[in-house]
Amino acid sequence: FYNPHSIYLPYSRSHSGRAFVASASLFSDSRRTSHSRSSPFQRSPLENSCSSSSSSTTQRTMATSSTTTPAVMSPPVAQREEDRVVYAGVAPKGWDVKLPRQSATSDEALLDPPVAIPDPYGWMRDESRKQQAVLDHLNAENDYTTSLTQHLESLRGTLYEEMVASIQETDYQTPRPQGNYYYYTRTVKGESYTIYCRAPKTDDISFPVQTWDGTQESPILPGEQVILNVNELAQGQKYCSMGSVKRSPSQKLLAYSADYTGGETCLFYVKDLDTNKVLHHDPKLEISGSLAWGADDSTLFYLKLDAAHRPYQVYKRNLATSTAENGADDQLLLEELDDLYWMGIYKSLDGRYLFVEASSKETSEIHFLDLHDPNATLQCIAPRRPKVLYEVSHREGQWWISSNVGNLPNMALFVTPAVADSASQWTLVQQGDTPLFPGSYQRSLDHVTCFAKHVVASGREGGIPRVWVLSMGDDTAATSVQDFQRLTFAEDAYDVGLGGHYEYETTQLVVGYDSMVTPQQSIEIDMTDLTQRVVLKEKAVPGYDSSLYATERTTVTARDGTTEIPVTLVYRKDVMEQHVASGEPVPTHLYGAYVWDDLPNEPRKRHFALETHILDHMASTIMFPGYGSYGACMEADFRATRLALLNRGIVYVIAHIRGGGEMGRQWYEEPNGAKYLCKKNTFNDFVDVARWLVDDRKLTAPEVFSCEGRSAGGLLIGGTLCGVEPDCR
Repeated sequence: FYNPHSIYLPYSRSHSGRAFVASASLFSDSRRTSHSRSSPFQRSPLENSCSSSSSSTTQRTMATSSTTTPAVMSPPVAQREEDRVVYAGVAPKGWDVKLPRQSATSDEALLDPPVAIPDPYGWMRDESRKQQAVLDHLNAENDYTTSLTQHLESLRGTLYEEMVASIQETDYQTPRPQGNYYYYTRTVKGESYTIYCRAPKTDDISFPVQTWDGTQESPILPGEQVILNVNELAQGQKYCSMGSVKRSPSQKLLAYSADYTGGETCLFYVKDLDTNKVLHHDPKLEISGSLAWGADDSTLFYLKLDAAHRPYQVYKRNLATSTAENGADDQLLLEELDDLYWMGIYKSLDGRYLFVEASSKETSEIHFLDLHDPNATLQCIAPRRPKVLYEVSHREGQWWISSNVGNLPNMALFVTPAVADSASQWTLVQQGDTPLFPGSYQRSLDHVTCFAKHVVASGREGGIPRVWVLSMGDDTAATSVQDFQRLTFAEDAYDVGLGGHYEYETTQLVVGYDSMVTPQQSIEIDMTDLTQRVVLKEKAVPGYDSSLYATERTTVTARDGTTEIPVTLVYRKDVMEQHVASGEPVPTHLYGAYVWDDLPNEPRKRHFALETHILDHMASTIMFPGYGSYGACMEADFRATRLALLNRGIVYVIAHIRGGGEMGRQWYEEPNGAKYLCKKNTFNDFVDVARWLVDDRKLTAPEVFSCEGRSAGGLLIGGTLCGVEPDCR
């Protein structure tokens, strides 16, 4: 629960920046954010599920353990050291050159002489997490919050029980084919971690799955084999979070990495899936968590971390010959020394190439390795250029590249021969004479997946996630597009994204679809006929009746008079009907949080963590979520954990403010987005939507209105309440 007497700003890890700071805590918006690596948090079944409380109208009455707030202790006050400063600018004589000051490639002049910047709370900067003074203050804050919210203890328990009751804890994710098997994961009631499974393909298997009886003992598919039970890995550990789980090309071996410390540092293992025995493990080799197999079962690629936990070295391990500890005899393929750049590795879907990406938030560079050529070395597709981002897929001897090269507002789609140093050969992908993704303001491109006869693009149009299918015809080597169609759905606002695909030679596409009132579905679509669709699985939400709820999508004009801010609302129909009839203000809440997450079998979608904000007047509060940073989108997706609030008469509103990426990269980038000197647009948009809800829509009133944000959303709330327009409080 948040402390109403404190403003929490987002935590930022120290990293290389543009200026010298005497404390060596350096900050820059140019560095790739934490989504570049695996999340250190193991998600609970509650967070991962789409679940709900009962839809009974009677549950809209809020019960609390006390009608009055008891006396609470005074809020703790952090000590200020008024004479404490940091210096920004040219490093003084004797400065340790090992501590980064500025990107080696930066041409920006440093301040000379350096300027003193007040840092009264600098004593709280403790990367060791062990300084007792800092721990004492944090404990005092927690004690104060406990005291302030103790009268809500019964209500918290009630809400938790409702949410858990609506979760089908024993469940599974959609099985996806690869070779002779279907692969999927399971969760079991009472167990905290995922179980990875597979089952052999047979002619009698059909979807949706008909053979599972809903119990944890029953297999999802006949012949089910557990290939990795994370609950067993977690036994005896204080912490456990998976990095990667990768099947070998023969599907006889499984490589996986796990973090047992919470420090975002992983150990990796290789096990035999027939004997279930671990064949390879180096307890002294710490990696980032990312793994990729080579062309066969003998080669594995991984990333090492520097002292700042930045992935910066790519190694190749020969499993047949490697015996030295700490990877001493492994081959270093590439090293990234610029602290602004983080490295990542991935394979093309056809298994032909390994890609090694080095990227910041504004610039990227990708190398490739031909896995079919034992003598191949890493080669660069296009050297890094300032503020040029690009991503690469491979199809039939061609690179399919999405890039903003040429200072485009959004990513354009290019094709070029699959060779090194190909930048001069990039050509826009067209249907006839029409470029399909020219990088314009109207249509943004996020990701491209290449299949043998189709290319699937995902992006945004009109503020909504979209998926397009490009049909290439029977001539697999052709680069011209024969047909170009966008997937359509019945609802006006929704979230859609690609599912897990492990086979290149296929015409079956799987997407994940949901909306504010529709629980998640996995839908299989025939790419040769987009009207042919099969729902493989629907997320079960016990007690949920979608007919009781409604959602709206609208826009609010920002204070500049031209920018239209998308807004999504969800509510119970009877609550809105009562409001329309009476004109009385409705409880409303605006809430925002963001988590980067890649699920192994389900669609790669944006997942939001839940933290219920409870106030005494929750039965009369409008929920208003906001984020507005890093180009991350707040989607109109389904969260069953909202239902406990909706069923109490609360309206949930999402403001898709600038700083996110809902309207394309221009929604984030300068000069009209909310990056760098435009950041104030994030706060202004948030306030403008709030005022619209109160003054124009007349849906709510200040005394029954709340808002919340986490991570960068914490900056939004703090800036809105204390910086931009304090009178909004």
